[in-house]
Amino acid sequence: MIHAYSQLYLDDACNLLGSYFDIAINEHHYSADDAFMKFVISDEVTLFEWGYPGVISGLSGSELFDRVFEVEYKTERAFVEKTPEYWLGYCLAYYQWWTSAPFIFVFKYVSASEILSMYHPYHEMDIMHFIEKINELINERKQTTNLEIRRKDMKLTRKELSEKSGVSIRTIEQYEQGYKDINKANSLILFALSKVLLCQIEDLLEFTKQ
Repeated sequence: MIHAYSQLYLDDACNLLGSYFDIAINEHHYSADDAFMKFVISDEVTLFEWGYPGVISGLSGSELFDRVFEVEYKTERAFVEKTPEYWLGYCLAYYQWWTSAPFIFVFKYVSASEILSMYHPYHEMDIMHFIEKINELINERKQTTNLEIRRKDMKLTRKELSEKSGVSIRTIEQYEQGYKDINKANSLILFALSKVLLCQIEDLLEFTKQ
């Protein structure tokens, strides 16, 4: 599994996003979904996903809130209680690091309010149980595979993708329909497909239990 950034910054990232959600929801009374949406469309989200130290280790939760909501005043908070809202942000940051999935991908299939409702019993479990549950929900709700999504985004038919990549139509069809597990595909096949689809190999993989 290729993670989003060095594990050295993981605790900082989890604590930062946990603090952000706690402040946005409990102090400023935004809904969990509004707080998540604002974060997803902010300028900071990409830097966070890349593990940019100036964001994940350089900001406090209140500073991240001020940047995301574009407020001029500075929210001050000396201590963050481990609330359910804090747990929401912490787990989202951990999930994004573990899977390298963009936050917008998670937001598309699982709402922040739904994750918050999972606080009981998941806050008492190992975080890998949370990751498995989110993967399960996403995979249940996806109407298609990442390979098919990428192919259609490039406006290619299976035949055209086959001709450009050298991968047989049958193999492409099996991966798109789930008859074969693309996560176990030969690296040369994945490389050939990703080259034509102008994406990273990881973008073609499906998020499953690890």
